[in-house]
Amino acid sequence: MNLKVWRISKAGHGKASPNGTGAHRWNSPGTPVIYAAESRALAVLEMLCHLEGRELVEPYVLIEIAIDESLVGRIEQSSLPQNWSADPSPPELKRVGDDWIRRAERPVLRVPSALLPEEHNFLLNTEHPNFRRVSFGEPVPFRFDPSLIKSKNR
Repeated sequence: MNLKVWRISKAGHGKASPNGTGAHRWNSPGTPVIYAAESRALAVLEMLCHLEGRELVEPYVLIEIAIDESLVGRIEQSSLPQNWSADPSPPELKRVGDDWIRRAERPVLRVPSALLPEEHNFLLNTEHPNFRRVSFGEPVPFRFDPSLIKSKNR
């Protein structure tokens, strides 16, 4: 069975980040990971946390990603440290993600969202041999509503 997950990216990045190595909640700098969310709405919310002002009016794309469930490993919230959703994220989370990359058991890892813990984000290991089985749809133009600029600056 296929899962559909969503990614919002700057238009120039195409289907993935330029190098997939930015540091985020679940990986250290230099550890290649692509982030996606289980819904369009969660993808928007996750991006809003990282964008400010004029960045919201830059061109973005929304990408649907199809993943066979057999490719997905899972991290349950109950197995995480109590402060897992803190900002900034605790170093233990980067170790969890980096260890998952090193073990290379599966190309995708489902993790709870720090913003909405009942929902999930998906980490995609671009260097896993089965990553090629993850199917990226064509990027569709996406724009954040300009009124969000005012909302973020209040």
